[in-house]
Amino acid sequence: MALGRVRNLFILFTFLLSSYSSAEECKLPPLFKEPTIKEELRDIARMFSIFDENPTRKKICNDKLAQQKMVNASEVLPPPSSDVGELSVVSEKEARSLFDNLKNDCRIPFEFNLEGCYPRAHAMAKALEDKGIAVAKVFFRGPISYRSELIHQNIEPSTHVAVVIGVKSKSGDVQPYVLDPSVASEPLSLDRFKAKISFAPESLYVQFTNRFKYLGNSEYQTTNRHPRPLYEWSASHRERTMEELEGYRLALPQFKAKNCEAFDNTLGKAIGSDNISLSLLKKHCYDQ
Repeated sequence: MALGRVRNLFILFTFLLSSYSSAEECKLPPLFKEPTIKEELRDIARMFSIFDENPTRKKICNDKLAQQKMVNASEVLPPPSSDVGELSVVSEKEARSLFDNLKNDCRIPFEFNLEGCYPRAHAMAKALEDKGIAVAKVFFRGPISYRSELIHQNIEPSTHVAVVIGVKSKSGDVQPYVLDPSVASEPLSLDRFKAKISFAPESLYVQFTNRFKYLGNSEYQTTNRHPRPLYEWSASHRERTMEELEGYRLALPQFKAKNCEAFDNTLGKAIGSDNISLSLLKKHCYDQ
């Protein structure tokens, strides 16, 4: 009898430990390091600068980036893509490897795909840059619909964003491919990805930006003269990205365990209690 009780306690402890580990432990280093005072002062100074930077001529300071095959993004991406700058070109095999690395990155909760495409894309872009890969972002607006296995139904957000790289086929052609483990199980060509996320892909509005922009081409740094395009990682976007992704990551096991009150509190702090997706998930949590 005592042995049975001990065994049951051990099973319960193992389950709780695995649940805690899945929620709390991620041994990879943070994607964005904490800004130093010097960086914060530089960000403030840049707000009032009047210089202009052309990303196609910007010097690459990242040693890993400098070692990669780069092309001007306009050679790969359909217009308009003038502000993207340089884009990495990889083989089909390398694209698959990069995709798998992203999919297994514990810092980015791809399973939580009802919400959070902005921070996911920002985190993917930074993770790939750390590997020496320069990506662009691709924004989709229009009739979007894709499946969420979390709630076993399709969702229809108004906007979706992912990262895109150049992929060189065996025949030598270079095509834009979208990397997004939250929607697809492999790298997809731009046309295939559009078909994946929309019942009317020809009606989608597609916009390409450089990897630093969080919201798309409507987003600019404010200066005392006129707006300047954003060509560096913003401290505010860095903080927002990690805060939201951490909220999603911690909320996932609570949702799966039907701990709806804790789930509500965790996610509410990360994205706001009035969020439409949160309302949908709360309803699904209490109904499941």
